[in-house]
Amino acid sequence: MSSKQDALGSALPEGWLVSRNRRRVLLIAFGIVFGIIGGTITFLITNYDGNADPLGIAGLRPSAQSDAPTKIEAATIEKIEGTELNRVILSEKAMQRLDIQTAPVREEQVNGTQRKIIPYAAVIYDLQGKTWAYISPKTRTFVRHPINVEHIEGDIAVLVDGPPAGTPVATVGVAELYGSDTGIGK
Repeated sequence: MSSKQDALGSALPEGWLVSRNRRRVLLIAFGIVFGIIGGTITFLITNYDGNADPLGIAGLRPSAQSDAPTKIEAATIEKIEGTELNRVILSEKAMQRLDIQTAPVREEQVNGTQRKIIPYAAVIYDLQGKTWAYISPKTRTFVRHPINVEHIEGDIAVLVDGPPAGTPVATVGVAELYGSDTGIGK
């Protein structure tokens, strides 16, 4: 069996390996382990082969004493005292890999009323249906902020209430921020 074929002889790109058993399939690509269980791909970021950070997400290296996979922490979560909210602080590599982008909250006249507007991509709904946006009070730092959406116009959300005009809100990587913030997916 060549390194370009899996156990069943299927063609794979160079650097990919598939390991199968009765209950799961592990796809190992350049040190990244993808677990496929019941038809669902579970994305595990691990440093499988002990080499440098395979995704370059966190710049972490495995311990020299252990051959076990090393979990790469791309985000630090800090509780905000006196609230139920968290501060999500991403590593520089995570910012690059997730391609996090922001846009400022703007104020415009909408049907004769001054309203705050944000890109609809910045809006996220929680499990109770509440609407939020991730503001960025400083570089690589994001905090979930409640918003009240009046209506949606194409790719713009018109707000009744939200962050002050000029506040940067995340527009790309919002779902990943929410997952890190709330622990969904852990």
